[in-house]
Amino acid sequence: MKKQAGSHNVIVLDENNMLDYASIPDYIVKKYKDGIITKQNFSDILRFALLSQHDGAWIDSTIWLTKALAEELFNMDVYSIKNSKGNKYNIANRRWTAYFWICKQNSYFAEKVFQFFC
Repeated sequence: MKKQAGSHNVIVLDENNMLDYASIPDYIVKKYKDGIITKQNFSDILRFALLSQHDGAWIDSTIWLTKALAEELFNMDVYSIKNSKGNKYNIANRRWTAYFWICKQNSYFAEKVFQFFC
């Protein structure tokens, strides 16, 4: 991923640094640390906290980039790849994926999703 990032900074998040980059309410962090919120659920919250508070992309570590991302994607307010092979009967109806998002800082969409999760 770092090889394909071009001029974009790649930050690998883990348990030790994830809260250095996102502001998440204390009550959410406490529920996560107490095991009330699962890692998967916390990842959703963290993803949209980061996307609403910074310009950039969330790309799960399961994604293998074979070439650089098109720069015009970073000029869009919100972008997600479409899941052409996913279940067409789920809420996304193949229009977006949870594992790949690009948003502008203060994106209305990212802020509202983050508020929803909180």
